[in-house]
Amino acid sequence: LAAGDIGLAAKILWLTLKVEWRRGVNFLREHWTKFKEFFMRIATDAFYGVVELLARAWYGLQTAWVETVTFLANTWTNFTSGLKSAWESAVGFLAKKMLKVQGMFDKELDIEAAVSYAEEETQAQKKRIERERTETLAGRERERKERLGAIGQERAGALEAIGEMAATAHAKRRAKYAAELAKSEEALNKARK
Repeated sequence: LAAGDIGLAAKILWLTLKVEWRRGVNFLREHWTKFKEFFMRIATDAFYGVVELLARAWYGLQTAWVETVTFLANTWTNFTSGLKSAWESAVGFLAKKMLKVQGMFDKELDIEAAVSYAEEETQAQKKRIERERTETLAGRERERKERLGAIGQERAGALEAIGEMAATAHAKRRAKYAAELAKSEEALNKARK
């Protein structure tokens, strides 16, 4: 204006307004991008946090199921073994009493030897029942430990995969917002030039 060139003055004014406009838009974009990044980081953390919580709950339920089924099966095995042992004791008791009654009528019967044999048979059956019970419980305990180990490995793998997915989502999001900020900076630098 001082030089008397109104066209050039208008052009400079117009370019100055464009630069300031770009600066204002860039300022808003930068803050909006930062806000979106902050919000999306929280949303991503919340999403993968819930996924991890659900995975932990699922594997907790599997563990509880294995423990419950094992407990019930062991209880049943102990109950039936006790019942079988009691049955063998009752049969042995009745056999000994029957031998004594038979001995009253058959004088050639060696009652003590027969009763001793019946007692040995009863004890042998009870030992067999106890051995089977012990073997069953030991086998079930091995299966329980194997299953819990497999669940633990599955859980660790799933949690690791969830962590990797969350890290990948964070990295993609950060790269996207870094590109948006760079684009905004480039637009401002272009406007300044």
